[in-house]
Amino acid sequence: MQQSEWQHKILSIEEDLQRRSRSRKSDLLERFVTALNVAVQDFFEAHPIENPLEPLTLQQKAFMHALQLYDNQTVQRLIANYDPDQGLKTVLSGIQKSCQSLSVVVRLDDFSRDSKETSQLASYRRRLENSLLRILDCDQKVLYDQKLLSEHLVAVSKLPEEERNWFFNERLRALFSSDYRIYLTLKNRYFQLRLQNAEQESTIRSWLEERLNRMLRDASGEEPLGKRLERLDFRAMEQLMKDLLNQFGKTFPLVLSEKPEMKSRELFDSPEWGSGFGSSSTSGGKNSDIPDLDRAYRKLCLKYQKLLLPLSKSLKRSKDECTSPFFMTRCEEYTSDQTVFFEQFFSDQKNPYVGFRRFVLDLLNQRGEEFHARERWDPDPRLEQKKNLPKEAFFSREASIMVGGMERKTEWSLFLSGAFPAQTLFPMPKGEKMQIKKNTPFVIQLGTAFFDQDQLHQSERKDEPASMTHPDGFFRLMLRGQVFSRKSSVVYFGKAPYFTATRDQALQSRGWVLLMLIAVSLRFAIDFSQPLKKYLVENLPENLEPGGKILEPAPETDEEPA
Repeated sequence: MQQSEWQHKILSIEEDLQRRSRSRKSDLLERFVTALNVAVQDFFEAHPIENPLEPLTLQQKAFMHALQLYDNQTVQRLIANYDPDQGLKTVLSGIQKSCQSLSVVVRLDDFSRDSKETSQLASYRRRLENSLLRILDCDQKVLYDQKLLSEHLVAVSKLPEEERNWFFNERLRALFSSDYRIYLTLKNRYFQLRLQNAEQESTIRSWLEERLNRMLRDASGEEPLGKRLERLDFRAMEQLMKDLLNQFGKTFPLVLSEKPEMKSRELFDSPEWGSGFGSSSTSGGKNSDIPDLDRAYRKLCLKYQKLLLPLSKSLKRSKDECTSPFFMTRCEEYTSDQTVFFEQFFSDQKNPYVGFRRFVLDLLNQRGEEFHARERWDPDPRLEQKKNLPKEAFFSREASIMVGGMERKTEWSLFLSGAFPAQTLFPMPKGEKMQIKKNTPFVIQLGTAFFDQDQLHQSERKDEPASMTHPDGFFRLMLRGQVFSRKSSVVYFGKAPYFTATRDQALQSRGWVLLMLIAVSLRFAIDFSQPLKKYLVENLPENLEPGGKILEPAPETDEEPA
């Protein structure tokens, strides 16, 4: 299949699912379609079709396989597997399949080619383990022991319905993560190497050649086996592997004779990344295979590790409610000048800003429920009737009878609290500088919002006013203290006062904000896009000094500020 044909197929399946979602009252289908819309748009932004006539890339194959976007029937079967209304049998099946995935994950570590793949595989494993440990309420070793697992499955039937629903929702969200796609990519690589190893047996070689000729409709078989296997999509590769095991598994165990030398034990190699940043050496061996940008980003993290380690460890969910839970007070204040500011924050570079938005969406999808993310829905003036719903408006929903028309998710955000890991100077109005002590608490709000209210209302005569089809990312930084930029900037978490950094203060403190984003990335094992990494490498060293010079911490500042 050519890339252009594949893109058309994906968009066609997406459109069909949207039609089904509008005609059927299914919360599961609606949530899947909403997530799919975001995932499709983000994927094509990150991986644009540059060679329409070329075969599919690994990224395209992984994306298709993760969501089973082979045809309408396969994706609907996938959705049905995550329907809690199917009963206890479906729950138990989902748990067993997840444990089987874990048994595969532990074999894949040696097949990662760089630190990014290693980190994402570890992230997927941690997330899968955590969801299983919660639903089974057991020790970690149970997940890897079939006999012990069977004993714990009995207790699942007694769990509250809310817990079972949580497990389904958590596993459904994982399907859309880039970590899951890396897991599928490494598994496909593992299968390919096992098949190449099996070719050494003459009986299997003949069987493989005949089967590949049928699958690829290629009778010549002149290409090397590795090249022919690369032409298969992930589903075909899995089926070939299953057929081979059924045919020869008992008489010819398909085990790799030796581990491939494909791995670079780099930054964040250990699942517990916080124990250290690893060696800074990059000379010789497989380290030379690491892309220059990843190597530069790793050096950047190593440079600031004394700040990033305590900063990341301090991040947690705020225990107290905020008196100002949303980015702006009123819906009409979400205007395009907000987008302009955040674009300026990323030096008017589109790709890093898009990468920031994708990072925030990944964070919200993976951790939103755990960190009590807020959703703000408001009437959408474009959509007075459901039939007018454009296919790209995937953040929209039908409003209640009282409201009428449609509503749109104007904002989706969460709060993370932390503490400054060192003394610093914070910019104040009129050019003054305020000294921020080490361990001063802060809260950073990360979210997405539609900053287009001025466009929506610019012309009432238009049938379809101009608007955004995708929300933008934003952040809001709040520091605990007694000095405020202006009275209206004060917000409270419980009884504790915090002041919100103004736009100018955020720009002047760009280095600290970027360090906080890196700390969030490390804390929750959510990787940045390559353009965002490039931006950080090029801008962080330059902007950290003028925007908040780090001072040597004095002993007395180790105490918590009043």
